[in-house]
Amino acid sequence: MTNQLRPFFARLIKRAATGLLVLVLAPLSLSAQELSTAEMAAKLANPTVPLGQMSSNFDFTFYGGDLPDAGKQFSAAYTFQPTVPFNLGGPNSLFFRPAIPVLFGQPVYTGDGWDNVTGLGEISFDIAFGGTTDGGILLIAGLVGTLPTSTNDAIGAGHWAFGPEFLIGVAQGLGRNRESLQP
Repeated sequence: MTNQLRPFFARLIKRAATGLLVLVLAPLSLSAQELSTAEMAAKLANPTVPLGQMSSNFDFTFYGGDLPDAGKQFSAAYTFQPTVPFNLGGPNSLFFRPAIPVLFGQPVYTGDGWDNVTGLGEISFDIAFGGTTDGGILLIAGLVGTLPTSTNDAIGAGHWAFGPEFLIGVAQGLGRNRESLQP
C-alpha cells in the first residue's frame, strides 16, 4: 500500500468504527425487553436472530516449517468483530459483520532472516440475508469480502476480494434439556 493511501484508510477506519458503534449501540439502548439467560443464549446461538454482538478474539500462534528458525517464530493477533443486525420483520434479518484484525509481532521472512511486523491487517466482512424456518432450518445467503486495509505491505495481499456466501444449517436447543445452559 502506498504511503499516500495510509492516511485515507486511517480516516476511513475511524469513521467506519464510529458508524458501527452508533449502529450497534443505538438499537441496544432503545430496547427495553428483558431476556432470561437461556433466551439470550438461544438467540446468540442462532446467527439469523437480530441481536447485536461485539466479539473480541485474541489469538496466539506458534509457527513451524522448513525456513531457518521457523519453529522459533510466534505472533499474536486481536480481532474485533461486531455484528450489526437489521430486523426485516418476521424470521428474516440482514446483518453486517466486519472483522478488524490488529497483528502484533507477525513474523515475515525477508531472505536475510525474520522481521516482526505490527499493524492493522486486512479487514474482512460479510453482509448477508437470512432466517430460520419454523422447523429450525437456517438459511443464509450473502456476500463475503476482504478490503486492502493493512498498514504494512508485508502483512497484507493489497487487493480487494469478494465472493458469495451460503449457509444451510439446523438450529437446535442448548444444554441437556435444549432450553438452558445450566448443567
